[in-house]
Amino acid sequence: MVTEHMSPGDQLARSSCPCYQGKDSDQNITPETIAAFKKYNITHIISANSRANDETIKKTLKDAGITYTPLPVEDFHAATQDDFRQAWEAFTQHRGRGRTMITALQMYAQHERGQLATWTQADYAQNHVEDPTQEEALDALQQRLRAEPLPEPTAEQRSALLAGNFDGINCIAVLTALMEALYISKKPKLRARADLGSRQATPAPSPTKFDCERAQHILQTENVPVTCEKIKNIQLGVAFSNDLWSGSWDDIGATLEGPAGKAILHVATQPERGSHTWAKVDMQASFKKDEIEVTGLDTITLNAAGIFNPPWRLGGNGQNDQWQVQDIQIRADCADPGFEAHDNKLVGLNAWYGHPGGWFTQKLATKTVATFRVVPGDWGFSPPCAMIKELAYAFDLSDKFYGGTNDALSFTIGEGKEIPLGASVSRGFHTDGKINLKEIFGKDEVDIRDLKELKIFDNYSGGNGDQWAYQGMTFTATCAKVSKKMAMKKYQSVNAWVEHKADTQAAWTGPIIASDWLEVA
Repeated sequence: MVTEHMSPGDQLARSSCPCYQGKDSDQNITPETIAAFKKYNITHIISANSRANDETIKKTLKDAGITYTPLPVEDFHAATQDDFRQAWEAFTQHRGRGRTMITALQMYAQHERGQLATWTQADYAQNHVEDPTQEEALDALQQRLRAEPLPEPTAEQRSALLAGNFDGINCIAVLTALMEALYISKKPKLRARADLGSRQATPAPSPTKFDCERAQHILQTENVPVTCEKIKNIQLGVAFSNDLWSGSWDDIGATLEGPAGKAILHVATQPERGSHTWAKVDMQASFKKDEIEVTGLDTITLNAAGIFNPPWRLGGNGQNDQWQVQDIQIRADCADPGFEAHDNKLVGLNAWYGHPGGWFTQKLATKTVATFRVVPGDWGFSPPCAMIKELAYAFDLSDKFYGGTNDALSFTIGEGKEIPLGASVSRGFHTDGKINLKEIFGKDEVDIRDLKELKIFDNYSGGNGDQWAYQGMTFTATCAKVSKKMAMKKYQSVNAWVEHKADTQAAWTGPIIASDWLEVA
C-alpha cells in the first residue's frame, strides 16, 4: 500500500501485473487475483502494462464489479503527460509503467492539496522508477503542475467553510488556493494580515482545523475593504412597527456578541409603536478595545423584561406582552476615516416577539426572545472599496448665455497628470471619458483615498481669458477586488462662473474625501 505523499482518506496500492514472469504477455487475472482485490477493498485498477487492453482482463474485472482504466505503456518507456492526466482523473473519480504512474499519482495528490514537493532522483529511486526517460517525464509533470493554478474552491466548499462545517473538506488545498488567488490579485490586505503570514499553507504538524479556520477567515473577509477590516463606534438600531399594538410594556434590551466579546445594550423602556432607537456600544467596556475585527460579531439577541414599578401605562406592574420589530440594523465607523460599515440584512423583518411571562417575579426576569446570526457576507461598506481599476469623468458647462469660453480647459484629480477637457467650447458643452490609470497615475489600480482634490485649469493661451459657466463634474469608478461601482457626485451642480487665474493656479478647486464616493447599481 502506498501512503507517503497521499491525502488522508486516499487509498493507493502498487503491484506488478498478476502472474507477471518478466514479459507483459504473462499477465493474467485469476479467481485468486479477484479474491485478493476484494480482500484489500481494491475497487479500481489502473494498468500501465503494454497489454492493458486485453479483452479477457477487461471482462473478468467488469464481471467482478471492479473499475478498470487501461493505459498501455511499453516496458522501459515513459508514460505521456496525457497518460498521467488520465490516470489522475480516473483515480480521483473512483478515488506505473506502474511505478512511474504511482509517482505521478503521488505528485497529483500533493498538488491537489497545495503541497507539491520537489521530487529528486532519490525520490524516484525510492519508488523504483526504472528508466531515465521515465524520470524526464516525471520532471516534466512536476513543471507542468507547478505552472497550473490550484482549482478554485467550489460553491459547496465555500458555503460549508463559511458555515463552519469543515467535514470532508481538504482545507490545506482550499487554503493554498485562496492564498494563491490573493497573491495573484496582489491584494494589499494580504500583506497587512500578520495571521496569514506567508503564502505557504499551515505546516503539517498544525491541526487541520487551523487550516480550515484560516480558509474560513479569508472567505469571510474577501469582500471587505482593507479600510474596514476593523470597525469602531458600533451601534445597534431597532425600529418598532407602526402597526397597532406594536409597542410594549416591557423593558427591551439586546446583545451583540461574537469572538470579540459581548456587548449588553438597553434598547428602550416601554417603546411606543413606530419608535426607533440606536443603542451605542461601549467598546472598552464590552471588548476592552476601541476597535474590533469586522468578523468579531456573529450574533444579535433581543431580550425583554417586565418592569416592577413602571411609568404609568395601561397594563400595570410586570405586564408582559408581544411587540413587533420592523427593522434591526448595525452600523459602525471603519477604522480608516471616511469609511462606514453597515449590516441591513434584518431591515424589513416585521416579526412579533414577546416575553414568555410567568408567575410573579418570573415576569420581571430578563428573557431572550430572539437570536439572529451576523454573517460577514451581510456587511456592506460605504464606500464599497478603496482600490479602483476603472475611473471615468463627465464635465458640463451651464447653458447660460455667454457660458462658453475661448480658453482651453483641463483638470487633474489627486496626483494624476493633467487631462484636457476641450478648447473654445460653447455654452452647454459636455464631455466625458475614461481615464487611463496607467498613463495618468502610473499604475493599474488607484486608491480613492489618494484622490484628495479636483482641480480645473483655464489656459487662456490663444483665448481671451473670459469667464465661463461651470455647471459641474462627476466621476464613476469600478472597484478592483469586488463587483461594485461607485460615483462621486459632490460637484455635480456647482453652477459657478469661473475664469483664468495665474498660470500655476487652478481656476477652480474642490476637495474630495473617501465618503464622497457612493455605491451605485
